[in-house]
Amino acid sequence: MIKSGMSEKHHRWVLRKLTDEGAVTNSRQFPFRFFSAYAVLGEMEKAYESNRLKEEEIKVVEEEVKVVEEEVKVVEEEVKVVEEEVKEAEVEESQTPTRPCLMIATANNVQPIRGTTVVYCDVGGGSDMPCLSAKSLGEPRTVAEVTVLLGLMFKYASEHSQVIICGDYGYQQVELESGTILKNMEHVMAMQKILNKTSATRNGGIPEEHLMEFLTTRTQIDNLVVLSMHLGPKNSAMLTKFTSKFRQLVNEDLMFVNVNIGWSLALSPPDVTHGHDNDVTISGFSDQILRWRTVRVFISSTFRDMHGERDLLTRFVFPELRARCRKQFVNVVEIDMRWGMTEKDARSNRILELCLREAGRCQMFVGMLGERYGSIPSRHALPDTPEFDWVRAYPRGASITELEMSLAALPETSRVRDNAFFYIRDNTFMRDVPKQWRSDFATENSDAAKRLANLKDQLRTSGQEVYDG
Repeated sequence: MIKSGMSEKHHRWVLRKLTDEGAVTNSRQFPFRFFSAYAVLGEMEKAYESNRLKEEEIKVVEEEVKVVEEEVKVVEEEVKVVEEEVKEAEVEESQTPTRPCLMIATANNVQPIRGTTVVYCDVGGGSDMPCLSAKSLGEPRTVAEVTVLLGLMFKYASEHSQVIICGDYGYQQVELESGTILKNMEHVMAMQKILNKTSATRNGGIPEEHLMEFLTTRTQIDNLVVLSMHLGPKNSAMLTKFTSKFRQLVNEDLMFVNVNIGWSLALSPPDVTHGHDNDVTISGFSDQILRWRTVRVFISSTFRDMHGERDLLTRFVFPELRARCRKQFVNVVEIDMRWGMTEKDARSNRILELCLREAGRCQMFVGMLGERYGSIPSRHALPDTPEFDWVRAYPRGASITELEMSLAALPETSRVRDNAFFYIRDNTFMRDVPKQWRSDFATENSDAAKRLANLKDQLRTSGQEVYDG
């Protein structure tokens, strides 16, 4: 727009939009888009400076040849200088609001990352090569630049975080300076050059001693992120060992994300095998990486009479839902506890604990009730933690299904109150069930029938979405 010679009025209007938090947020633009604009403006500034120098040289020659026109040329030169100063001022003025745009877009257009996040940015040898997978950052960027920029965005988007820069000869934790993401990027890139200088001992890659400190001190980590050109076998084995041990001793729900920034989508790294559902590997770079989010949906029902409904959900409904949601950068994961428990869990009376933990971790809840009340645990073998206080206060004799649905529906326990849906099957369905199978769908006994009727009444009056029939 500057090159096209837009009016000052329109230029001022653009600047107001770029500095307006509401306008930037409502644009839904990802921060990398503003980084691209900033880079282009930088290139324009250099071009104007180059043109200005060339014109000054021409003016000197013209003054020597055309002495007679010297006064006219002086006037023209002054006019040119004024015009160039105006252009430079416009470029600088446009760059200034673009810097905070990155901050605003990161704060408002990136899904917040909850909990404690530790990010390792491997910017050692080889990361100074062009990042072939980065297509939306203006001029070509190196793997190191993209790694640092993405790491800083994790820093700004996370609730609590540590970002560690790892070079060929050491590592250092990033402390944010006052200013914008771009200002901090310059600071970290200077740090990268220092960490990659020749030293007596080479300790490249992810620092094992720094990782192990989290394990020995039992420090809570919710998300572990590794950004690198490509993890080698040594680092991969070390991280696998660490995450396995950390989940055993500190946090069983640790999320581990490995981003191989140096690989393009057309050139994928060797096949990666994961030993845990919370291990994720991403190859290549996209400015949508931080936009992805996962939604977990808990399926609650008695097992014996609802196998058909659960099978329809897991085999047909959720695959279709997943395909549609991927277009909106949402990963949908259904939690069906038919496959989530072992004989060891049953022997140690951990079934209730596991079911309630999983239900509590989910953002959405689907409950289905027929005529069966469900299994009643002989005792509540639950950890002595505040999250289960409500269960200990709950009237004895409740089935696991009732406790799951109470967690989702009742005001005093609900964690997913606005995202719970319940389906109650019409009992006339029983007339179509063959006699030899009817016992699998019938209520267990009179006490179970009474409790089931009470549960259905509670759900119907809970304010949740309930579908009868």
